[in-house]
Amino acid sequence: MVLEDSSEELHRCFTSDVANACGVPNKAVTALQLSVGSLHAQFSVEHDDTVSEAVVQQQIDEADYSGVLDLYQRRHDRRQQLQKEADGKQKQQEEAEKEKQRLQEELEQQRKEKEAMQKQLAEKEKQMKEALQQAQKQHEAQLQQEKKEFEKREKSQKKAYESQLGEEKAKRNAEEKQKKEEEKKQAMAQEEVQQARETQAKLTNDANELLAKQKAESEAAREKEKENREALDRQASALVERARTLAESDHPDQKEKEAIVEALRKLVEEQEKNEKEAAKREKENEKAIAVMERKLRNADERLRQASTAAGENTDDEKEKRNPLLQELETLKTATRNAAVERQQHGDLLQSKFGASSGNSRSAALLADLYKEASTKKENTVVLASIVGLCLTAVVSLQYKRYSYLP
Repeated sequence: MVLEDSSEELHRCFTSDVANACGVPNKAVTALQLSVGSLHAQFSVEHDDTVSEAVVQQQIDEADYSGVLDLYQRRHDRRQQLQKEADGKQKQQEEAEKEKQRLQEELEQQRKEKEAMQKQLAEKEKQMKEALQQAQKQHEAQLQQEKKEFEKREKSQKKAYESQLGEEKAKRNAEEKQKKEEEKKQAMAQEEVQQARETQAKLTNDANELLAKQKAESEAAREKEKENREALDRQASALVERARTLAESDHPDQKEKEAIVEALRKLVEEQEKNEKEAAKREKENEKAIAVMERKLRNADERLRQASTAAGENTDDEKEKRNPLLQELETLKTATRNAAVERQQHGDLLQSKFGASSGNSRSAALLADLYKEASTKKENTVVLASIVGLCLTAVVSLQYKRYSYLP
């Protein structure tokens, strides 16, 4: 049984058992032949000269052949497994036959149902065909009626459409005319904006030039005023010194007195001339600034109106011009402040002669000098006020720098 069913495995187990018993590799066992019965085996064992044939025979006889015995022990298990597999296949075949029978019955049932359904379908197709013919007749009649109504409605709509087209055409013509007028207005507004911007740019440039010019002229004028003040200061100091010497003299020299009066008159005239020139220049500068401010603001307003008409926003441009207007205002304020500062310096001669106090004879002489000088000057009102201030200063003011009279 083992030799028939598991010949290769039996050869392998027997070869392995003999090789293990003889202590040689499996390939040393050759020419193995097995036969049925009590399992006869013929084979050869290759070995070296150190082992005799008798020893090899003894090892073969004493071998336990455990692999072969184990294979024989398992021979019944294999048959049982095969039988079990055969039974399973038989059972599967029977179930397959039953399933085949069931499927054939279902197929027959489905065939009968299909024939019944085909019969019903043919009946329904006949009914649907008759209904379709009837519906087609009704549809054709309805189409004829709808065609008449459509033609009638189409004529009415065509008439209304032609009327609407006429109205729309008139409306489009009016809109195109209005659009052209608006485009013309827009172009004129844009041109106005451009002209306003150009005018404003020119005015801005003129304003910057005016600012630069007036700043330079103001700086030069301040330097000139400073020089004139210093010159008048030196002349006034010299006159005070001469007047002090004359006042201290027991017998004042008439020519010296006349010379002092003449010098005083010229000094007053020079001071008034300088003040008039400065006032005239400041007035002209202030007028020029005011004119420029008015032009800039008018240009801003013109640009704003033109931009509004053109649908543009010029707030940012106005913001850019604000610093220029502020600078013009600052220059105008500085011009006014210069006039106030010049006025605050006071009359140089008043301070010089008014500071000479302490001696009644000196005060009287100073009064005479101013009085005599005033008779030789056309503007007596100004000199009279100067004399009054000088007399007051003799009593009330003390200037250490110019206190020459005792």
